[in-house]
Amino acid sequence: MTNIGRPAEGQNQWYPFMDRPTPSIVDGVMQNPPVIPVHDAAPLPSSARFVVVGAGIHGMSTAYHLAMELERTGKGTGSDVVLIDKAGPGAGATGLACGCIRNLYMTGPLHAILRASVEVWESDPINFGFQQVGYVSIGEENQAEDYVRLNESQIASGYPSDLYTGADAHRFLKGLWPDFKTQNCDVVLHEHRSGYAGTHMVMWGLDQKCRQFGVQRVYGVAVTGYDLDASGSVAAVETTAGRIQCEQVVWVPERGRRSTGSGWAARPVWAAPTPAATPRRAWPCGPTGACWRARCSCRRASTIAPPTGATAPCCTSS
Repeated sequence: MTNIGRPAEGQNQWYPFMDRPTPSIVDGVMQNPPVIPVHDAAPLPSSARFVVVGAGIHGMSTAYHLAMELERTGKGTGSDVVLIDKAGPGAGATGLACGCIRNLYMTGPLHAILRASVEVWESDPINFGFQQVGYVSIGEENQAEDYVRLNESQIASGYPSDLYTGADAHRFLKGLWPDFKTQNCDVVLHEHRSGYAGTHMVMWGLDQKCRQFGVQRVYGVAVTGYDLDASGSVAAVETTAGRIQCEQVVWVPERGRRSTGSGWAARPVWAAPTPAATPRRAWPCGPTGACWRARCSCRRASTIAPPTGATAPCCTSS
């Protein structure tokens, strides 16, 4: 059993499992370490059916859900999936995100997608660290019509929320926080199923899910290039640990420090496995942002979940 904690020394509140390593310097550039301890990592195999590049929240979720889908459909097992990251879980933008889980987007089709994402958070709130405390958004009078449309769309998609305007909005806010200054707070939307999740706990939970389903987690190995066949499809991935042949690649790029936001890929930006060897790029397309765990009790960590059987429009063949 690997000892991954230091209970005798107390816990670092920003890195609850142990002290986070000091960032290393590579070619004069500081490298973020993983947000959780790396242990039981697998060596790079010579071949795999599926290679997922990037162990941020989107990449780890993609590997986890692909492994589950292969097992559920009888088309394979989690060991068919190799997850590669140059450092480890959450070493990129994911590790800098706050963790708010919400459905506050003006694009109507997103509401059903994010509802499905929240259902994943709800499926294992302990291991994902999901605190379902709700979410409150406040707008001014000139935003009232937008909030009405948003509220109607959320309800239609099965995501309950309440809308308050004028004096009702003020009463609602004062009921939550008696000293809240309600000037120019003309419209309020309260999402019941939203909340927040701490980044470290989310990544710990996803890493354990990947291990549970047999995903080969290859950490400390950087991808350096791709070998293409005559058709232009990826035939192999080049890494600092050697070459791995594969049938499909899912590349999950970082998007800056806000990338683990409300639409976290607890279900991934998802491309269902197909016989073709065409590589797919999985772009984390959920709008995200940052907010503090203050009065609104919100943090952010990201979720994208297309309806069952659907392929997300952001998954495109290269």
